[in-house]
Amino acid sequence: MSTRSRVDMVLLSSAFVLIFGIEHAAAQSPWTLDTVVSAGSNCFGVTVTPDGQKILVTNKDTSSTVTVLSAADYSVLATVPMYGDYPAGIAVVPNGVKALVTCSSPNAVRLVDLLGDSVLAAFYPPCKATTLYDIAVTPDGSTAVMPDLSDQCVQEGIRWFDTSGKTSGSTFVSVNTAGVTYGIAAAPDSVTVLVTTNVLTTGIKMVNLATSAVQNIPNVGPSYGVAITHKGDRAVVTSDSVKIISLSTNAVTGVVPYTSNSSFHNVAITPDDKFAFVVGDFDVAVISLDGDSVAQTFSGTGQNVAISPDGMKAYVTDSYNGDLMVYKYNGTGTGVKDPWSGARVPGTLELSQNYPNPFNPTTTISYQLSAVGRVSLKVYDVLGREVATLVDARQAAGRRTVTFDARALPSGVYILRIEAGGMSQVRKMILMK
Repeated sequence: MSTRSRVDMVLLSSAFVLIFGIEHAAAQSPWTLDTVVSAGSNCFGVTVTPDGQKILVTNKDTSSTVTVLSAADYSVLATVPMYGDYPAGIAVVPNGVKALVTCSSPNAVRLVDLLGDSVLAAFYPPCKATTLYDIAVTPDGSTAVMPDLSDQCVQEGIRWFDTSGKTSGSTFVSVNTAGVTYGIAAAPDSVTVLVTTNVLTTGIKMVNLATSAVQNIPNVGPSYGVAITHKGDRAVVTSDSVKIISLSTNAVTGVVPYTSNSSFHNVAITPDDKFAFVVGDFDVAVISLDGDSVAQTFSGTGQNVAISPDGMKAYVTDSYNGDLMVYKYNGTGTGVKDPWSGARVPGTLELSQNYPNPFNPTTTISYQLSAVGRVSLKVYDVLGREVATLVDARQAAGRRTVTFDARALPSGVYILRIEAGGMSQVRKMILMK
């Protein structure tokens, strides 16, 4: 279906709602469908770069590509070939320079360079029967974790490796969770992982990456998608309904009264932990996590979902039509919380391009903070290795400048990354000696 046809259908549906009074005060709805973008022939996985500037979509069919879209105007910036490997899940490492893509034929994880829009390497699990779909990267950027849909391996359930593809001399490490696994999420501590399973009595498992210990969370049932709040205190799981889990007690604390006949797929949470987007075969639901209730539903097919770093956009892939549906938040900003004061902070952070660029050997960097908070400003090489820490301190709101002296470094491309208030941005710098 064309983009124009999809938009016309949305407009007609909205008119029907207004005329027959099925919904009232539509302008007060927190989220609206902003646009529908054609992003390939079989859109499956989706993620956003930490700076919010690029959207990455996998096309899980014979085209086997990763489409890189501009978040500003949704134009195609690049198409990265996956060599016929049917790419599915995708995740970006925290420094924003690399992405990891799971492929299902053959089963592999491909490492993508987001600066050169090319595949750097491919890693293959030791068990040929394995089936890798979803993928997540721990917040510290050290580990990639994948659920394993196969039930034919001695150790199935979850696999992981460090983001360079090397772990104790072996590419993959595996943990048996005693059941076919579907969705996965990494907690803020970068050690705890939640993985969903299809086993009736053990629908979700908690895995400790440091010890490989597996703990069952009871009373969940067969489960599919999972997301952990940015505070790390709760998780949202799609099962026969949408369930809320406390990670302090490892118990179900709430069931969202969502009676849709949708076959659930995945879920994502906004940076302020206010909303969760649940996607499925027949609709997309917005869950309010303030009251554990359904805030809105949208008609349409959803396979996977990602939230922009500022919390203002939700990107949902529609694998049946090859579309990317973009939902827009109608508030002034979902915001994040200052970890010291707990105050609400507007979701804005500005990192300016360094000047001059290219430079030799020094350059000036400017950035602006919207509120007091911890600031990290670091420089990485193109392999993702940290080469300099320019700022690591708590700072007040306002604009600041810092000078980067690179006389000890070789010529090349470097990545500047800032983190503050739960957000991050990156810039490319070129050192020419």
